[in-house]
Amino acid sequence: MIDSRSSVLVATLCFMVAAVAAPLNAQITGPLDIVPQPLRPSPAPPERAQPPVERAPVEPAPARPAPSARPTPARSSVEVVSVRAPSPEAMGLYEEAEGGYGIDMWRGTPSALVELLLPRLPAGTTSRAVNDLAARLLLSTATPPENPGGTSLLALRIERLAAMGEVEAMNALLRAAPPGLDNRTIARARLDALLLNADHVGACARARELLRRDDSPYWEKVLIFCQALAGEHDAAALGVALLRERNVDVDPAFEVLLRARAGDKDVQLGSLRNPTALHLAMLQDAELPVPEEAIASSGPAVARTVALNPNVPLETRLGAAERAEAMGALPTETLIELYENVPFMLKDLANPLSRAKASGGPMARALVYQAIRIQVVPVARAEVLRSYWRLGFASNGWAGFATAARVTLEPLLSLVPTPELAWVAGDAVRALLAAGRPAAAQPWLELAAEQAGADPEVAGAAASLWPLARLVDADGVLPWDDTRLTAWWEAQVDVPEATRRQRATVLFGLLSALGEEIPAEAQLPLLAGTLTRTAKTPVPALSRQLEAAASAGRIGETVLLALITLDPLSPEVPDILALSAAISALYRVGLVNEARALALEAALGNEL
Repeated sequence: MIDSRSSVLVATLCFMVAAVAAPLNAQITGPLDIVPQPLRPSPAPPERAQPPVERAPVEPAPARPAPSARPTPARSSVEVVSVRAPSPEAMGLYEEAEGGYGIDMWRGTPSALVELLLPRLPAGTTSRAVNDLAARLLLSTATPPENPGGTSLLALRIERLAAMGEVEAMNALLRAAPPGLDNRTIARARLDALLLNADHVGACARARELLRRDDSPYWEKVLIFCQALAGEHDAAALGVALLRERNVDVDPAFEVLLRARAGDKDVQLGSLRNPTALHLAMLQDAELPVPEEAIASSGPAVARTVALNPNVPLETRLGAAERAEAMGALPTETLIELYENVPFMLKDLANPLSRAKASGGPMARALVYQAIRIQVVPVARAEVLRSYWRLGFASNGWAGFATAARVTLEPLLSLVPTPELAWVAGDAVRALLAAGRPAAAQPWLELAAEQAGADPEVAGAAASLWPLARLVDADGVLPWDDTRLTAWWEAQVDVPEATRRQRATVLFGLLSALGEEIPAEAQLPLLAGTLTRTAKTPVPALSRQLEAAASAGRIGETVLLALITLDPLSPEVPDILALSAAISALYRVGLVNEARALALEAALGNEL
């Protein structure tokens, strides 16, 4: 008789040793990084007019939040199992101690359900909490579900990582994948890697090889681009005509870029939404600027590629970097470096707020960021900080504010909460919460409470912020009682009644999902009006399956279904009932910190 956990561990170790020792298949080109590194370093910025500013020490944030403690399901001490060879599908980068969901995360989950829904896992969202949960789901070392169908779980995971812009993680799985494992999903990821690296020779060779065994239109489009690169423009035009004969969609941008390659200097690109790696390669080859619309709608990998390309105009790179950072595809430090490399005149730095108001755009945000660094008077620094956060919100709503908060975390931490800064306490708390530093927000929250009697605006901020702090106060260190909830409701008296009721509906739903009891008195104003509403809700089958998975403690299935329930990329935000159900399910399976992070994002996103 063999203990199941020991057998899985031994088998997994054996597989890992065998995988490392296995020779590579000589006919398959090794995977390349999907995002190119800069071809040459960005030019050094000119000598700055400002004096050097001492950086405050910042506690480094982990790449992934520490996993919440989860109760171990009761299990008999000894089980009789058969030892099987480990599957390549089980490969991952995170063990449970490193943030993974555990070797048994798919235990009890039907393989058909995972194969059906994993491709619908959100990608390209600006929710850091959603991205973290999704990445850990895809990267956890775990025994795959039993009775698999004909779909490779490893290939599905690689495709989703590519869509999310999780470049290093995706490449790590590609390198560890068995040489013989190759299907259309993995082939597309490898081909896009070559295109984004501007390796036209490698991409063309790969496309020809793929086309010999698979007639995917994407391989044909890449090969048509290769014909244009070789000057075979008649052959390229014939290829486009053949695609049309088969009713394959040929987007206008593809044809325009082919004409540009053929020497047409008067091409007008027009619209280009959701650009692919092929579009980006063709734009770079034609030396055409990346349209602003393409940046605004680009996926994580494309946005990151544009941000890191030194041959792209700086303002375009800044816009792409802000988008990639918001989606978690680019380190915040890289965006800061780009901001710091923008040359500005002394007169611009002397009047940053008026200059930024007049020009707008990412260059304006870079200017205000640089102005923050040169402010030595705390009140002046606080004023410029608040202006930068508001510029971020104006550019991209909650996601723009969150990016601005992460970018300015260091200068914000250098501010000491003192009475003369009470007026910025509300913004500082929101910024610190958005940046994932709730402990650092507590002194500002206490400052607002202490100064509430001296300033009505500060009093309103204090009353409005306590529920936000409660959402992330997992240890219960902050004071909380029903009177604070009443104070929050009364602080909303100046907002329109419909907005006030919506905010209360969201807040009460989030608190309830985290196990808080909402007093009946607080519910009464919401029961005074109409008792029905129109809202977007998941199909009943999804809700039932989420409830069943959470009740049974099926961690992988619960995370998968909760994220699909949230569906952050949908044109409409999910109803609070669906939002609460997803957060509650995660909370019940032991992902307490993750549930609270989602609740906080939802609260800030709804302008609570």
